Amino acid sequence: MIRSDCEDRLPMIVQWMCSTFNDSELLRFKNDFYCIPPRILETVSQKRNLNSFREVPTVSYVGLGLHFGDDSSFFDKIAASMRKWWFAPVCIDRHWWLYAFEIAQKRLWVLDSMYTGEHNNERLKIHIYAGRIIEDMVKVSMPACEHTENGLPRF
Repeated sequence: MIRSDCEDRLPMIVQWMCSTFNDSELLRFKNDFYCIPPRILETVSQKRNLNSFREVPTVSYVGLGLHFGDDSSFFDKIAASMRKWWFAPVCIDRHWWLYAFEIAQKRLWVLDSMYTGEHNNERLKIHIYAGRIIEDMVKVSMPACEHTENGLPRF
């Protein structure tokens, strides 16, 4: 399938918007929100990784790289640790939605403008997987935080 220029540029625009929010001097953004670059979740939420993902007592999944968080231009773990909310825009199969992670409550909100009822098992698996990756990012930016026992509650 041939993609249009608009479709090729959209992820770059969203990436740019995340950087703009994160670098903003407005107190609302500086104190409350951190935007996780969309490529992080898109990179690990690929079909082959989702197929091997197991949500059982011993969770198995492809996670973040060993040096994740070392490059602050990609993910600023210090800035992220000081915010109340993390936003993670995701595009899978040409459909965008937003994960909003509420740090203090350890809750993951799935904001999807095209939500029409319960998602299929594959979409639910993506949400669980994304929750695990976000918890890994929390552990990188706030080492004292522990993973939740049964994954992040999703709303």
